[in-house]
Amino acid sequence: MRRLLICLGMLSLACLASPQDFAEEAAEAFWGWHALRQPSGALTADELAEIRSLVTQEFACLLELAGKYRLHFSNLYPDDKPPFEEGDFFTSSAYERATKFEIESVQVNSTTATAFTKFYAEGDASWVDRLQLRQENGQWKVSDVDRGGPFEFGNSGSFVNQLYAVMSRDIPAASWNGDVARNCRERPNTSLERTRER
Repeated sequence: MRRLLICLGMLSLACLASPQDFAEEAAEAFWGWHALRQPSGALTADELAEIRSLVTQEFACLLELAGKYRLHFSNLYPDDKPPFEEGDFFTSSAYERATKFEIESVQVNSTTATAFTKFYAEGDASWVDRLQLRQENGQWKVSDVDRGGPFEFGNSGSFVNQLYAVMSRDIPAASWNGDVARNCRERPNTSLERTRER
């Protein structure tokens, strides 16, 4: 990212930024927002608005739906703790907040990229999560987080897959139709309109 800023400042044709630079910049922007906001549970409407331009349409669709899913079950079962109520779902450590992050490397493969991000927490704890990015409308956007930290009670695996696994299930007893989540994959805008109508 530092090289990218220098290149832009110099306006030199010999110092053009690479796709790797732009992917790293997108990863830095996302994790910078995360460090500042420290979200817990499903994102609020304000939090989602802040990062909508940083994530893919599919990811935004799922993140918005997670908030609706939490509210749906909170209203249906007010005495029970609803899904996606608390904790940091974006990193491996659900409750041990990172004090620092560092993009260790970025691997670009055509229109997708992976940003290997190292997190540091108190007590010498550290772990690496993989931020997945994809080019959408000519810009690098965050498409998923692959959480791989060594926590017994933390998060693991693809966050997107977790959201699909939970919200794609039809739950007739709770009046939940999994189509609203399944449609995020193919028609994100349509799925959000359907969700708003409910």
